[in-house]
Amino acid sequence: MEIHYRQLLDITHDEINYIDSNEQTQTISFIDCRKNWVAFCNETDGTKTTLEDSFCVGWRDWFSQPKYFEFFSEPKVKVIFPYNKNWFSIIRNERKKIRLEFIRLQWKINDCGHTTYDLG
Repeated sequence: MEIHYRQLLDITHDEINYIDSNEQTQTISFIDCRKNWVAFCNETDGTKTTLEDSFCVGWRDWFSQPKYFEFFSEPKVKVIFPYNKNWFSIIRNERKKIRLEFIRLQWKINDCGHTTYDLG
C-alpha cells in the first residue's frame, strides 16, 4: 500500500496513524513492524536477530523517485515523498520542503526509539 506523506496524522512511541484512500484512520504498529523486520532479516541473511536486538521498523530511500519510507507492517505501507522537477517546483523550493519533511519523519521515528534501514 502506498500513501502520501501528507496523509500521516501522528506518530507515537507505539504507532503511526494515517488516513487511507477511503478516508479511514489506519494504524501502523511499530512492534509488528519490528517483528516482521526481524523475521525478514533472519530469512534473507541467515542471522539470528532477536526482537530485543533490533529496533528497526522498515527502510527508507532518499535517492529513489519518489523518495520513501516503507514500514514492515502487514501489509507493508510505503510513505512516499513525490517531487517533480519543473520550473514551478524549483521556484517554490519544493525539493527543500520535501527534504525537510523526509528528515522530520526520520527524527520522529528515532525520537520514539525506533530506526529505519537506509537503502541510499
